[in-house]
Amino acid sequence: MRSAAWLSLLCACAATAIVQPQLGDDPAFLPPQPALDASIKEQFELQPYPVRGESVGEVRRAIAAARPSNADGHRSDAITFWRLDWHLDRVREKDSCRPGGVTVSLSLTMRFPDLADVPEPTRAAFAGFLSGLRRHEEGHLRIDRGLAQSVAEAVRAVPAQPNCDELADAAKRAADKAMDDGRKRNAEYDAQTRHGAAQGATYP
Repeated sequence: MRSAAWLSLLCACAATAIVQPQLGDDPAFLPPQPALDASIKEQFELQPYPVRGESVGEVRRAIAAARPSNADGHRSDAITFWRLDWHLDRVREKDSCRPGGVTVSLSLTMRFPDLADVPEPTRAAFAGFLSGLRRHEEGHLRIDRGLAQSVAEAVRAVPAQPNCDELADAAKRAADKAMDDGRKRNAEYDAQTRHGAAQGATYP
């Protein structure tokens, strides 16, 4: 139920791709959102992990056994990972180097339990849990999308520097700070929602 950062790289962004499998009868997750900034490209992938069982107890134990972990080893029923890559074009002038175009690539991957093979009466008992779990992870998606916007704005706002090496260093500091702020927002969101428990993402 927590969002975890994968990696920050200085590189060109990748092409956008969307993969949205359905999880049984559950509504679709939030699709990629039109970016406020044309320089931001998003890739979203939903990675269901299969859960099987006949009774409520069997399914709950199966979720606990199969649930994913983040980079710190913390396991949750669902996790959203983000990876952000950015690239800054540097414009050399006579006595300085200033920012040019900025491209940001946001890759989002959500691991979520798939109860499609669970008998319908048992799956129905988990409907509220899955809805709360989905609501919690969509909150992380919104934070991560805001993070990408913040990185684009922070890098673009870096003032001109005496040379392009100093501009690259300043841009990296600005991007790193924006990403650190995003990590803090995700941590605060988990604390406020008790990792989704306050949103119904707990069963039993």
